[in-house]
Amino acid sequence: MGNIIQNEQFKERLQELLQNKKFKRTLKIIYKENQKQLLSVQSCQIIDQPTLQQYLDLKKGIPFVQEHQCKILLDIEEKKRYCYFCTLCPKKVKRDRGNSFCPRCNQQTQSKLDYCLVVKIVDAISEDTQNTHKAIMFKEIAKDYLEIEAIDFSNKSHDSQNKYFKIINDQKSHIVHLLKLEYKLQNENFIINKILPIIKE
Repeated sequence: MGNIIQNEQFKERLQELLQNKKFKRTLKIIYKENQKQLLSVQSCQIIDQPTLQQYLDLKKGIPFVQEHQCKILLDIEEKKRYCYFCTLCPKKVKRDRGNSFCPRCNQQTQSKLDYCLVVKIVDAISEDTQNTHKAIMFKEIAKDYLEIEAIDFSNKSHDSQNKYFKIINDQKSHIVHLLKLEYKLQNENFIINKILPIIKE
């Protein structure tokens, strides 16, 4: 029968396995338990996890939401970093001579500068490290990642912003995150709705 493994020990070792950066597949295990002890593993199934490109090919023409393991790379060549948003709704506003018009509210409105940060995401599942996709981080998500308020970042010169990007890339671009991604068909890009760090190389 072999050694009886305590459930907590089993869960701890399983968690270590799933967090191994070289283990790029989903593990499904069904087991029996009795009095907080693992009695036997009934089945073990390993399922290959598709890459982002495979999701895009599979969902072609259909928007989708997907959690995926990715690295985030700030792009110093990308100029889209922040914009103005309506204070009554989350829509971006059109500004003209200091006035702000919200197309959703269909009226002149107050606006606030916040992040609309275009980044590159590197697919951690793919063997191709050059397999990148464009994604957008809005507002609080971008602020938490950059660790600076949008207004303070916007007050920096372009060169200072790029230097700041390089510092953040040095600190964080090696980290694999579990990202909740929303694919927008009209713009053919991803929106990062949530960032959860899970693996450090």
